[in-house]
Amino acid sequence: MTQDFQTRSHSTNKMTSLSLQILHGLSQIMLQKNPLTGILILIAITASSLTAGIATLFATICGTATALWISRDRQAICDGLYGFNAALVGVALAVFFKPVLIIWIFIAAGAACTTLIHHFFIRKKVPAFTLAFVLVTWIIYYSLRTYAPQLMNTPSADVSVNYAEIYFIPLRGFAQVVFQSAIISGILLVIGVALHTLMGALYGIFAAVAGTLVAYYLGAPEADILNGLFGYNVVLCALAFSGKKINDIPFVAMAVILGILFNQLLGNTAVLQLTFPFVVASFITQTIKSTLQRQ
Repeated sequence: MTQDFQTRSHSTNKMTSLSLQILHGLSQIMLQKNPLTGILILIAITASSLTAGIATLFATICGTATALWISRDRQAICDGLYGFNAALVGVALAVFFKPVLIIWIFIAAGAACTTLIHHFFIRKKVPAFTLAFVLVTWIIYYSLRTYAPQLMNTPSADVSVNYAEIYFIPLRGFAQVVFQSAIISGILLVIGVALHTLMGALYGIFAAVAGTLVAYYLGAPEADILNGLFGYNVVLCALAFSGKKINDIPFVAMAVILGILFNQLLGNTAVLQLTFPFVVASFITQTIKSTLQRQ
């Protein structure tokens, strides 16, 4: 009887641990470690698209399972550091392509590949952020667009936004982190971040406003501005360096300014941006920050 109870207790503990790993992986999309944040992120995606929500959860599970297989760093896995790149691959492919069987296979394979790549970066102590997601998604996206264009989702003919909702642009900037534009998604993401760090949520909102204003004055397409496409990279830049200390502010500002710069530069090309401006801006900022701290 005691042995059966211990067996059940061990199984329950394993399931609880796996659930936390998955939820932390989801929450790390917004650079947080909080299971409630992970739940709200998943709800935010699902509220806009059930398929995208399922794909995100499926990819996170695949990425976490791969990490449990290849990595001995159980703390990093528990912290969700192996889940967020995989999660972003899931939601991205669900948005860009039709939900047919081959795409689900690519989601699983892409999630596993991002985990392998990010594992390399972790071992080399390289602050790669979402670079693994960007690289894998670029390869899948451009390959399928070239050789199987029939699998791509047809973009909506109406991408306009009601000008009465202009004040909600920062919320759309948050929502675009997970490839959504619904205001409810943005609200849930802001709440999710604020649950873990109120200062981070405020930094993110200010960053989204700054990115939007710069895009407006530089004459970016209004539909893109109103849909938050110039906000999400700088939101991530702000979250990456946010904190409660005064000396965090210069690094937040540096990352946001660089994020806006690279966002604008890449926006003038035909390259799929994803979170690449955030990766470059944050890598440069982290390098400078680490150098100053060592000195």
